[in-house]
Amino acid sequence: RFGYLTSYNLNNQAYVIKNKYVPGFSEGSLPSPDLTWYTTRQTDIGFDFASLNNRLYGSLDYFYYSTKGYLTTPTGESYLNTAIGIGLPRIKSDSEFRRAGWEFVLGWRSNIGALKYDISANLTYFDALWALNRDESESSYMNPYTRSQQQKGYYDAMLKNLGYYVDANDVLNSPGVNSALNSGYLTAGDVKYADINGNGMIDNGDKRRLGKNHTPRGQYGINMNFQYKGFYLSMLFQGSTAFDMYLSGVTTMQTGQAGQLPVAYKYQEDSWTPSNTNAKYPRLMANTGLNANNNYQYSDFWLVNGAYLRMKDFQFGYDFKHALLRGVSWLTRAKVGISGQNIFTISQATKYGLDPENSSTEGYGYPVERVLALTVNLGF
Repeated sequence: RFGYLTSYNLNNQAYVIKNKYVPGFSEGSLPSPDLTWYTTRQTDIGFDFASLNNRLYGSLDYFYYSTKGYLTTPTGESYLNTAIGIGLPRIKSDSEFRRAGWEFVLGWRSNIGALKYDISANLTYFDALWALNRDESESSYMNPYTRSQQQKGYYDAMLKNLGYYVDANDVLNSPGVNSALNSGYLTAGDVKYADINGNGMIDNGDKRRLGKNHTPRGQYGINMNFQYKGFYLSMLFQGSTAFDMYLSGVTTMQTGQAGQLPVAYKYQEDSWTPSNTNAKYPRLMANTGLNANNNYQYSDFWLVNGAYLRMKDFQFGYDFKHALLRGVSWLTRAKVGISGQNIFTISQATKYGLDPENSSTEGYGYPVERVLALTVNLGF
């Protein structure tokens, strides 16, 4: 943040000089006096429309946003830091990250006799990618299938799973896991990985861009409002699509590890057994070290579709001022109804105890609350 200024670090250790405790300090990384702000470019094009006496209405927008000038560290920094004894200055990268997408709203409002209604839907979709990335890791250049430049719509570079090993012969006739990925004892019910580069072993060279995005690329909503002779009903549905969630922590059921819980939830009971070969989870183990953590390699096995549809808001009630109390002048408002938020959710993520609106995938995130209420609205 303040890379353009000379900085100093106060050391934790100190010396006793003439019976006094004297702390020391050291110079921080070299400053970069030529640093400037990010460079951004933004384009927005849109229009609104209404027709048929304003019964049909909507809007369409396109947006494009790019950013340049990210701070980065010079290539070979670790070697030079050791040589000169001080951190190198931060420099500006010419890498460019861009986001582009569109928003669409379409609605219809009218009446059928005494019934008035207004129904609308909205959809937002965007993608994001590195248009130019000069700061990719050296390992990504060794495996071009893991590069991020000009790539979009994936979760990360990871191993591809092929389900579970069927039996001992399947293990013996399959590529072994390289020691770099913690090879160990494997058996039926353990996760099997694809040897994509064909070198006869499972290693980092087999990683590919898999899954969908970390965050939703598509978001949508449906809003419905009805009025009929004092009664009113409104419902709001919302949802997201085109993103995955990566299970971790207790949601992966890593039994036998420090800090991890054993089988604690109903959804975790679906583990592999000889009579349950299509289970959600690998075979149970007292300790994941028995197969050197094979089942918990970074792979698409633990990806879960995070798309969801949720009834976000619901209201139903009656306005007594419509007819029954219309003549009561001192009462300006009299409504009674029921309301609720987060009534129900349809999502694959809920099968693993996750809330798709919560970014936590470890099983510790506080879920979105369901609220039900009886409402009385009076005005004088």
